[in-house]
Amino acid sequence: MKKIHVLSLFVILTILVFSTNFRSVEAVSSGFSTPINISSNHGDSILPQMAVSGNNVFVVWNDNSTGKYGILVTKSTDGGMTFGAPVDISRNIGTSSSPQFAVSGNDVYVVWQAKTTGKYQIIFAKSTDGGATFSTPANISNNSGDSSYPKIVASGNNIYVTWSFTVTKKDYDVLFTKSTDGGATFTTPANISNNSGDSGLPQLAVSGNNVYVAWENNGLGNFDVFVAKSTDNGNSFTFPVNVSNNEAPSGAPQIIASGNNIYVSWMDKTSGNYDVFVAKSSNAGSIFGTPINVSKTLKDSGYQQMAASGTDIYVVWTETISNENYDVFFAKSTDGGSTFDAPVNISNNVGPSAWAQVTAQNNIYVAWEDSTAGNYDIFIAKSTDGGSTFGAPINVSNTLKESAFVQMIATNDGLYLTWHDGTLNQHDVLFTKSTTFVPEFGALAQLVLVVALISIILIYAKTMTRLKISYRK
Repeated sequence: MKKIHVLSLFVILTILVFSTNFRSVEAVSSGFSTPINISSNHGDSILPQMAVSGNNVFVVWNDNSTGKYGILVTKSTDGGMTFGAPVDISRNIGTSSSPQFAVSGNDVYVVWQAKTTGKYQIIFAKSTDGGATFSTPANISNNSGDSSYPKIVASGNNIYVTWSFTVTKKDYDVLFTKSTDGGATFTTPANISNNSGDSGLPQLAVSGNNVYVAWENNGLGNFDVFVAKSTDNGNSFTFPVNVSNNEAPSGAPQIIASGNNIYVSWMDKTSGNYDVFVAKSSNAGSIFGTPINVSKTLKDSGYQQMAASGTDIYVVWTETISNENYDVFFAKSTDGGSTFDAPVNISNNVGPSAWAQVTAQNNIYVAWEDSTAGNYDIFIAKSTDGGSTFGAPINVSNTLKESAFVQMIATNDGLYLTWHDGTLNQHDVLFTKSTTFVPEFGALAQLVLVVALISIILIYAKTMTRLKISYRK
């Protein structure tokens, strides 16, 4: 599990000069618009997150154009055709990172971690005018230890936030807070893990009045995956349930909620190598069934993501092919997670492919980063038959620079992608969209951007695709 001080490495990165003008998105024959630079400033712009609400597209990222890392937001009101100038919503509150988004109607909520008191705190800012202006950042953790890895979900007027909190150097817990007045006030953070050992990498899901938090914890000697639920909109939580519950390391959980069905996935070393496991609850998280090994391979598999559409469940992950190659695999369930089909290799090429994202909106889309061309690019593949087959992967970024950290959202109106791109100590946030995505994409026009990538991304591209969980002792 990542420590907070790793994130603080962003502070030491230096600024290089770069400047481009904003451009309108121009559609090309591939079905995707030509990627545009939406950060377009003198600093390093990294780790974008995205939200879509109607014709409004919001992108938030970590940016050091002011001299230290802050949080910038830009907005499109025409479905991603054009974007406004980025706004610094962190307002120099402290070195900031790990922004997360939630949108509810015309309200936009952002949380991140910032070193404001000598310790990292969880900071919150909101917009009630569709992202035109944001409130003064507020410290909603306000505690004596470091707080990191925030997650946020908005449901009506309720806003839910969870994060990892340093109790001592050998004890991390998972905290939770909520707001019932649109972010005007938050409850005192509650410790919902409250157990021995390290608890971290929390994930959050909401379905109606039920709130679910999943995390990893090593209090039993090795890491296991736990879930706690609330049936009263986050006012109280049940005692955590050990979902993985085995003697091998289990971690990096993901959770999705669909009605009373709750799905949790994680990396698990029960078989001697890391596999991807999924467990399902059909009674709103009260009881989970026996975990299913979805990847079933003799190689390491992990860093999985999930999506649900009705009773269909889709899982993607990175799988080790050799010491120098990784591929993106996909498996589906058509019976609500009771069984899964044999995995399919979607990337299936000679270069490392990793960090896949999956979304389902009529069709199934899988995006990932891939270095087959010699540098990392963003690739995407589409299935029009419920995941039985996928079209040939398409290079969406198609640049001579390094592209990484792709985020993807599919709606009834389009498919939206954002990522950061560049080399050597500077990079920018790029965006593309498609409203006519078809199996025959065609070649994309190559980007010619004078951008650079911060050194941490070089490390990320070269080493972070290796499949292992780094656990704290």
